[in-house]
Amino acid sequence: MIGLILSSVAVATLYLAFSIVYKKFHLYAQASAVTRDYLSLEHALSKDVENAFYITDSLDNFLVMHAGNGSITYQFSDQGVIRASEQGIDRFKLQVEDFRFIQSNITLQLRVNDHSLIISLDKDYSAEQLMKYE
Repeated sequence: MIGLILSSVAVATLYLAFSIVYKKFHLYAQASAVTRDYLSLEHALSKDVENAFYITDSLDNFLVMHAGNGSITYQFSDQGVIRASEQGIDRFKLQVEDFRFIQSNITLQLRVNDHSLIISLDKDYSAEQLMKYE
């Protein structure tokens, strides 16, 4: 009888420990996925801005980058960021707090793991680009 009680206490303790470790691992995996999405978005956005001939904002929360190999469209919403190009569609599950495109400056404020982070990019146009697309 005592052995049965001790074994049930041991099993309950092991189950509780496993449950705590699993929850912590799951939270870590979620935080890692959000961080990975943030870093991927920052890399893709900066690369696209650098390679774009010119950038336009067609509608609210939309950004269109025109490059030699086609156009790339970004859509910013509370549910995330969608990047559409000829190669495919990428979705970044990040909470967008604010998006602004003024002349050649892109400012994007995101909520990442309970922190507010800002991506700010400037597009520098060459004289040839300015004359060509005017």
